[in-house]
Amino acid sequence: MTSAPTPAGPALAATGSSDATPVIAAVGGGVVLLGGALVLLARRRRGGDQG
Repeated sequence: MTSAPTPAGPALAATGSSDATPVIAAVGGGVVLLGGALVLLARRRRGGDQG
């Protein structure tokens, strides 16, 4: 969508989400899940906190 310049000046840049936003969110979520799984695995290997 292209805006025509207004009498007050040129059109402002378009803002908002891009097509890559869902991909970035999915990759971030995957990294969080992977990190959580690694923490649980490490705690099991060490026997947990015996304190």
